[in-house]
Amino acid sequence: MKAFFKLQLKLFYRQISYYISASVISIINIVIAFSMYISLKVADQSGKFAQSTEASSMYRSFMVVFGTISAFMTSAFAMQSLFYKYKEEGLFYVMQSKPITKKEIFTATILAGIIILASQIGINSIGYFIGTFFIPALSLKHKFLSWLVFFGASFLISLVSMGIGAIGHNFVQSKSYQFVAGWIPGLFVLISFFISIPGRTKANLVQPIALAKNTYIVKQKKSDEEDLKNIKFIANPLNVNKFSFLVDNTFTQKEDFRTAIKNTRKSLYHKIYWMDLSAYFGAISFTVNRGDGNTNEFMYSRDYEYNEEKFQSDLKEGKYVFKIVDDTLNSTEQKVNYFAMVYSPVIISNISKKVKSEDSTIEQWADVFKETNKNAITEKREKGFLDLRNNLLQQLDNLYETKNGVFDNTIPVLSLGTFPLLYQAIGNDVDVFEIIKNYTIDRVEFLQEEYSKENLKKLTQKEINNLKENPIFTNFVLKYNLIKQTSMTYLFLKLIKDKSSSVLHNFNADALKSQLKTLNSFTGLKIVSLDPNTILEYSTEPAIKWHIAIVVLILLSTFLSIIGEIIYVKKNN
Repeated sequence: MKAFFKLQLKLFYRQISYYISASVISIINIVIAFSMYISLKVADQSGKFAQSTEASSMYRSFMVVFGTISAFMTSAFAMQSLFYKYKEEGLFYVMQSKPITKKEIFTATILAGIIILASQIGINSIGYFIGTFFIPALSLKHKFLSWLVFFGASFLISLVSMGIGAIGHNFVQSKSYQFVAGWIPGLFVLISFFISIPGRTKANLVQPIALAKNTYIVKQKKSDEEDLKNIKFIANPLNVNKFSFLVDNTFTQKEDFRTAIKNTRKSLYHKIYWMDLSAYFGAISFTVNRGDGNTNEFMYSRDYEYNEEKFQSDLKEGKYVFKIVDDTLNSTEQKVNYFAMVYSPVIISNISKKVKSEDSTIEQWADVFKETNKNAITEKREKGFLDLRNNLLQQLDNLYETKNGVFDNTIPVLSLGTFPLLYQAIGNDVDVFEIIKNYTIDRVEFLQEEYSKENLKKLTQKEINNLKENPIFTNFVLKYNLIKQTSMTYLFLKLIKDKSSSVLHNFNADALKSQLKTLNSFTGLKIVSLDPNTILEYSTEPAIKWHIAIVVLILLSTFLSIIGEIIYVKKNN
């Protein structure tokens, strides 16, 4: 068997055509990456799109399909030589007189095939590695690691193709072998890809909305280091490898998020994905930089159960949460509702943005929602968070300490009756107004000299409220109201946290819930009810775990090879 094993390797490696075929696929890998880079540069000459995470996601997602098909074709081409070459050269009949069994012939062929496929796939994957240098978003570390997993996934797929060929070569001639072990499986991969498109399209639509609905509870600032961690999560949880996070359950006026996510799993592909070998390839490939393949994953929603234990834990972490306890019921039926102050990522991205008075308001907000570059969106949200934290909330914190929570000379006694008065008092406070006004003035530019910063700082609150009738001040008033609502929400939650220890008694929770839609309509900070109907846990998970994918491909290729061996031995005895 050892001699035949060496003979198989010698017969294969002396044929220059197999080096050429592997090199051609390697070159195609490079051409694919280069073509994608050129097309992205043409589509966006600034180069930002080519450097975005979408570029690496598009490239690697496409290479999952191409890599699977090329692995089948490479294996079919190589194994055709091993299964048939020695027969065509008359060695099969010579071996009849030698002390070697049919089982040993088959085993030697498979072992030689494993070595040959590793070398052929190795040549193929060099092109993938070179191609990654046309994808700037991938760091050098991720280029190298993604190349290794690409090689590994391709090699395992090629072994499956070898297993298919181990059975097929018993029934077909050499000319038909590539069709059986390469073309048919490759065609099935393509069909599966097209079947998966509707589900992937839905995922591409839902996922950005999930990121925009990311519900992150505001925390007291403890350190700059912690703030940097928070900012990355708020801007885009996927950038910090968080694939499960809380979202606002509102999707559209007619559909909640939970239903929208369920609808994404009603596609045909979700029923047959386990038959798609490219899904196993992708599961292995995206163990590196998983976010690139995130839209290939299945989306799930889970009820978010908030309880007293979580409430106490959040308080210790300095989070802005509070609860309303209805003491009108007897102790055994006491009703508790939990609330929190959270960031509004979409609004935050617009807070720090400096605008000109003559800019179109509609176009400004249209730009916020039509932006598709994830890097650009993340950058805007990070910038908005830092600006909000350092230039607005920090000043409000200092003012709160100075005034000890007494705004507009109103004693902060929290009850159902005083809620509107306290909220209004915060909005009417002169010192709060000055912070809001100055923050707004620094972010709206007027061309007219009479509206210089010095002149605008002389405006009273009443005068600013009257500016809404003047079209020149549309952007100014819009920005002012956004900042004012954000500031009022923040200070009100500080009052609850400080003056009532985050617990409100004899307070109507339903009355507050009914007002939240109005309070949260235009603000960078929102008050949300922490109940399953309002907040849910959104997550994406690989359809197939990477370790399961490896085991399945190894077992499948082994099983097919064993079946092929049984058939081969029986047919040739």
